[in-house]
Amino acid sequence: VVDPLLIGRQLKEFVRVHFERMIASRRAPEMERRIIDVDYYRLLSAPEVVLTEVYDKMNLEIPPAVRNGVAEWRRNNPPGKRGAHNYSLDDFGLKAEDVSEEYGKYFQTFDVPREAAALLRST
Repeated sequence: VVDPLLIGRQLKEFVRVHFERMIASRRAPEMERRIIDVDYYRLLSAPEVVLTEVYDKMNLEIPPAVRNGVAEWRRNNPPGKRGAHNYSLDDFGLKAEDVSEEYGKYFQTFDVPREAAALLRST
């Protein structure tokens, strides 16, 4: 039997620890040069653009095989091809205000918008 409330609590803690480690890793100046931040929603909506930007930041040219592979994958895997998964925090016994408060430092550090705003920003 799957307990979604237990999963919610466990995953919320897992993500919190992960976020704290990401923030801590960025305190070392050399890490700033080694990490390239990517907006998840932009990556979903325009992966070829985001990957080109990542390669540019590494002072590399994106190989044609990578560009073509991304384009082919997108053609073969349109949104919804495998159905849709619609989850809410409520399904897992979580409340948006509690999650926002607990992850607030991460959201501020990495300028992460709320999901609805992110979706608008990526279009």
